Amino acid sequence: MESLFIPGVVIGVVGIAVVAAAYPLFNAITKKERERLAPQILKLTEELSKGE
Repeated sequence: MESLFIPGVVIGVVGIAVVAAAYPLFNAITKKERERLAPQILKLTEELSKGE
């Protein structure tokens, strides 16, 4: 059982690092996509508002 302790710790630390990196990466991608899509959303909203 002790033979798996060190590899388990290493894998756990790598997993924590991946999870820690994923959140800022998600935020950056989401922000970029929102900036890209915002003009289209505003244009469509304006078109729908004029229809009433």
